[in-house]
Amino acid sequence: MLSLCLCSWEIMKMVQSSLPSMYLYRRHWPHCSKVSVREQYAATRDNLGSHSIGGFLEHFSRANHFCRYCEVDRDTFMREPHLCGTTRTAQSYQSHLQDLKISDTNSVCGIKSDSPFNQLGHFHVCQPGLPPCLGHDTV
Repeated sequence: MLSLCLCSWEIMKMVQSSLPSMYLYRRHWPHCSKVSVREQYAATRDNLGSHSIGGFLEHFSRANHFCRYCEVDRDTFMREPHLCGTTRTAQSYQSHLQDLKISDTNSVCGIKSDSPFNQLGHFHVCQPGLPPCLGHDTV
């Protein structure tokens, strides 16, 4: 798992473009000084950071679609807080991005932009590439 602590979208794009050639130095393997990173399985952050790197809206208190795991809207959630909405998938994410391109709004179903991490092979922010925040979601 690659844990990222990024401060801006531009830095994240630079990291994404260099991932195929990034090397990790291993202290535990003195005979092997470099290990090539081939795949990313998850990006760990707190909820705000995960929403940011995933291309989701970050203002949880006002967003109509505030969940990065399902498409429940705020009104439905307020009426039935234990109800889970339709699970987000890579296909639904792409569909919402297409709708966003032709709409006059800044987001569609809680998605404001594509994540550069979706360009990596075998990774998508909806498969689930953005695990829950242990400090916020499990307390």
